[in-house]
Amino acid sequence: LPSWKNYLLYVGSSRGHKNLERLLQAIELVSLPNDWGLVLVGDMSHLPMATLQHIQRHTRIYTAGYVTDEEKVWFYEHAAAVILPSLLEGFGIPILEAFYYNKPLLVSSQAAHQEVAGQAAIYFNPYDANDIARTIEHFVAGEGVDETVNQRDRLAQFSWQKCAEQVSY
Repeated sequence: LPSWKNYLLYVGSSRGHKNLERLLQAIELVSLPNDWGLVLVGDMSHLPMATLQHIQRHTRIYTAGYVTDEEKVWFYEHAAAVILPSLLEGFGIPILEAFYYNKPLLVSSQAAHQEVAGQAAIYFNPYDANDIARTIEHFVAGEGVDETVNQRDRLAQFSWQKCAEQVSY
């Protein structure tokens, strides 16, 4: 892992609906401070070879690939924020993981993310790399994070107990 003091964490696959290519375009547009980067955790095998080679040469992107549960916890604990640019999700477990680790969440404005994250996230247009880049820049500059929003309260709305109560007959 590079010696950055801060990084944005992406957890997921590289399948098309995850919108990773647009996130990578946004990182190209952002002037990140020297101590900032992007860490990608998960299966990157669906990216085109040219994109993978570009990532390997990029000084602000680190690809961890598959990690153990313990390593994933470490990445969450040390991240400055979690970023999820998906175009389509059924739910979005990394949203709840970000809340569990009390990490700011930068997330696409698609409907499922809004239903899960509510007011506890910073949203961007996932179809616009410039908007993703602006959102990252605002976050890195310390803008846009509402400290009054309690992510733990939001997380509690999605407990296993609550799920069981809602689906039992």
